[in-house]
Amino acid sequence: MTNLMLTEHELANLNANLATVIDQKTLEIIFAAKEQDRATANMFIKPLVTSMGKQRPVLTYGQEQISEMVDQMETAAPISAAA
Repeated sequence: MTNLMLTEHELANLNANLATVIDQKTLEIIFAAKEQDRATANMFIKPLVTSMGKQRPVLTYGQEQISEMVDQMETAAPISAAA
């Protein structure tokens, strides 16, 4: 399972896209699926959500940047398990 956090702009676009995809007929199809309702809903919604992630620019990091991040993580204060 992958968690995808959306920006405010991406969330607004997703809501606009959902409004065009989810209509009365779509809801009838989802509710008619009974035990498969979750899978059926995913069939309609998942492509919209994953397309948001695919539209993001690819981030690349050089070896020096990665080493710097690792060094920062090593020297950072430990996070309390109770937090």
